[in-house]
Amino acid sequence: MAYEEFTLVKQHRDGTGFYYDVWYDGTYLYFACGADGIRAYTFDGANFTLKGTLDNGGLYKGVWGDGNYIYVACDMSGIRAYTFDGTNFTLKDTLDDGDMYIDVWGDGTYIYAACYFGGIRAYSFDGTDFTLEGTHDAGDNYVHVFGDGTYIYASRGGSGICAYTFDGTNFTLKGTHDAGGTYNGIWCDGAYIYVACYNTGIRAYTFDGTNFTLKDTYNAGGDYRHVWGDGNYIYVAYGYTGIRAFTFDGTNFVLLDTQYEGSVPYFSVWGDGTYIYVASGTNGAGKGGIFAYIFTPGAPPVGAGISGISPGAMAKMMGVM
Repeated sequence: MAYEEFTLVKQHRDGTGFYYDVWYDGTYLYFACGADGIRAYTFDGANFTLKGTLDNGGLYKGVWGDGNYIYVACDMSGIRAYTFDGTNFTLKDTLDDGDMYIDVWGDGTYIYAACYFGGIRAYSFDGTDFTLEGTHDAGDNYVHVFGDGTYIYASRGGSGICAYTFDGTNFTLKGTHDAGGTYNGIWCDGAYIYVACYNTGIRAYTFDGTNFTLKDTYNAGGDYRHVWGDGNYIYVAYGYTGIRAFTFDGTNFVLLDTQYEGSVPYFSVWGDGTYIYVASGTNGAGKGGIFAYIFTPGAPPVGAGISGISPGAMAKMMGVM
């Protein structure tokens, strides 16, 4: 039966700490590993190889890079910039303006940090020093930041999503939307903004510069943490229920498959065009850390299946696959 499905290729971990976030630069996979610092890996399709690690203290929560530097949001220890030469990380700078740094993303000019109690912050980095250029706080808890080249989007926990512009000095709040629940991870594909909303599912939005339009919400249960797409499918890491793959046609999400290896929370997802990587928690039984999956498209679903579930996902749920 040529239905869509995930296949686990490899699970790997070093030590017992949590892997909170993952980002890929085309060569290396970088993981923010909580109290264990930042780690770089390669994956050859069969095995992960740890290439380097560095821990400068604090809890490493979010990671992203711009091709020159790797930036890390380090909770109560601020924002950090690193270089990596294939073997060694070098810490270039740390700046802590107070609060809890949860996530980081940049637009090629500025680096933006989502700060839990302190809103969104914009930094410049010249290779030696960070400079705080601006900040804005619309209230509640900022947990994720991403952008589409025109607007910067931030998720604010129980207060929804907001859109900003930044002129180098000031943020301008352009619009907000809250459809309920707790907003977590954000990712954009140039057409839609996708948000993983903890216990209320995945949502797709458009934004016209003033107003958000909610295009669809899909909730199949679980705690939706993070979202990423490869141009064809939308992947969601959703806590203690695993990873899910969706399509979105501009109107409706269709759930294609769900995969979970059990026991640990799935925190974050990213990919390299071949494999989909999940950063997860760990447990004493050796579970968790990094998961590498492949997703096989199989036969396209006919219609939307039942309640937006593809025939392949429904067959798997019914135990016939």
